[in-house]
Amino acid sequence: MNGDNPQEAQAEVVSLKQRGFQEGAQEHLSTSQDEALSDALVFSSAQGAKQEFSANLSEDMTSHHAGLKRFTVAAIPRAVGFGQQQAHAQGATADVLFTTGRCFLLIGDALNGRTARKQANSAAIAGATALYRRLRHSCA
Repeated sequence: MNGDNPQEAQAEVVSLKQRGFQEGAQEHLSTSQDEALSDALVFSSAQGAKQEFSANLSEDMTSHHAGLKRFTVAAIPRAVGFGQQQAHAQGATADVLFTTGRCFLLIGDALNGRTARKQANSAAIAGATALYRRLRHSCA
């Protein structure tokens, strides 16, 4: 979620309410070298979750388009994964966005150091797949 300033935060609150937001959770894990993030938002309908998916995908692709490469997540229907075009000395990042029923989920990681893009993608895919398997029935 955004919210770098009070106006953006308020606009996001309004947008989430319009989509039927009910509850959410965010977990951020960090070590001295790596980070992982998971967001889970529950809406009153699958349509609200799909709208949130579209809004997040559009925002991410617009703000980072030049440095991103999309990848598939075979185990999750309609999931979208994207990461850096090329790994570099600072590391590699990858995110997976998907919906299941009335839930929108985002799983991301940032692996620092000389990490190959494929490793970052694999970590995000593994996390998203595990979460999808756990939540797909409870989000229906």
